[in-house]
Amino acid sequence: MTRGRYNTEQPNVSQIIADLKRRVERLEAGNRAGYTSVDKGSLNVKSGSMTIGQSATFEEGGSPSVAFYRSDGSVAFTVDSPDTHQAWALYDGVGNVVVGDDKTANQGLLRPWMPLVWTTHSNIVPTINTSSGTFTGLQSSVFFKQHPQVYIEVLCYCSDGTTAGELRVMVAGSTQQIGATQTITAGYYGLVYVGPTPVPGRHLGQVELEVQVRRTAGAGTVGVRVWDSYGMESF
Repeated sequence: MTRGRYNTEQPNVSQIIADLKRRVERLEAGNRAGYTSVDKGSLNVKSGSMTIGQSATFEEGGSPSVAFYRSDGSVAFTVDSPDTHQAWALYDGVGNVVVGDDKTANQGLLRPWMPLVWTTHSNIVPTINTSSGTFTGLQSSVFFKQHPQVYIEVLCYCSDGTTAGELRVMVAGSTQQIGATQTITAGYYGLVYVGPTPVPGRHLGQVELEVQVRRTAGAGTVGVRVWDSYGMESF
């Protein structure tokens, strides 16, 4: 069968298959999606992974659903695989997460850890103290919630060797405690730690925490000062 410009004969099935095969081979051998743009609508990848740039960190079939890479192959941005909460993360040049959302609590930040600012309930320095046998608020922090958890270090001081106490952190104005009650042993001068422990409330909701202390033994005073505190991700 001749096939020319003016040929009107219909090609047979074998010729159609051979022609389609040649076209597929040319498509597979050539550069795909070069200079491609989507003017309208959206591009959806319903399964598998999509990467942009060369991967030096994640191989094909690895964890992220979406990943962006720098020209040196280091990862810059990822979105987790669909079997997680699909948290996202921005990375620095050596692979540290510098900004990201929390994928365990599915709320708030993973990084960075934000410091919490505290104010005293008295103008006494350097430590605020109490001799009360009931829990008394000595320091508080008001902040907008960015992380699902907080971590607090408190410097504690007992005025003499027979005086001891306890410390707890409460959501101010409520009966809700965060973390465990910490024992301040007799004559102690050092740090006690609360957390990491979950903080109630919605993301960016205003939260006030209060460090409360009581004396449990002796006739002296128990003083505290928050040494440092941070918002943290879930573990």
